[in-house]
Amino acid sequence: MENGYQLLICQTQARKEKELNFLHMLTTKQVDGLIFTSIENEWKTVEPYLQSGPIVLCNEYISEAKVPIVRLNQVKGSYLGTKCLIEKGHKAIAYCGSNYSELGRDREKGFIQALAEFGLGLKKEWYFDNFYSIDCGKKVLQSILTMEPNMRPTAIFTGSDEVAAGIIKEARQRAVPIPDQLAVIGFDDQPIAELLEPTLTTIRQPTKDMGRRTMEVMLSMLATEQSNMQVDQTIVELPIELIIRESV
Repeated sequence: MENGYQLLICQTQARKEKELNFLHMLTTKQVDGLIFTSIENEWKTVEPYLQSGPIVLCNEYISEAKVPIVRLNQVKGSYLGTKCLIEKGHKAIAYCGSNYSELGRDREKGFIQALAEFGLGLKKEWYFDNFYSIDCGKKVLQSILTMEPNMRPTAIFTGSDEVAAGIIKEARQRAVPIPDQLAVIGFDDQPIAELLEPTLTTIRQPTKDMGRRTMEVMLSMLATEQSNMQVDQTIVELPIELIIRESV
């Protein structure tokens, strides 16, 4: 590669023990550094491994982690998406996300912030927690359709384009017009967003810039042989934006 390093991509599949196995690779010098795009274990479990080499967080963050973090303003992203739905005239808005991580809690915070600003609230039955895949999106719509017609949300803010894709796919199967009967907003702006019918309104994350900046931070640490134990938490925050398409 350009800087003489090889890249190894590891998938934990949300399993804590697999994550610990990859951390052990840093201790045994099988890898020179680790970039986390998600964290399954508590930070107090990860922190001792900082003595073995540099760790950088990418689009994942923990307030107590004294390591470089490349991130986005998730509160702003969900706020922009929710405000868009409200300005389109929606008052009954569902939320699909996860409060498992600090990132997920920030997305929920932005959603609640926008609702509060316009004097709106979130009904318990309109809150879908820990839904993250296309199949999950299908289940979300199925659940909405079990509600009485006058008790259903007219819009939904989702924490992922995959969930939004599942909702739209299931809506087509069940002849539910989008956005006329249910407006949908995703998060990420994955390539699938432009392939859906209707195309998906979503929050764009600058993934290429995020990846490039993360590698720049890691390479800088490796070049100076700088241990994470010697640095403060450095935050690189990249811009986030709402991309309006046909689903709202």
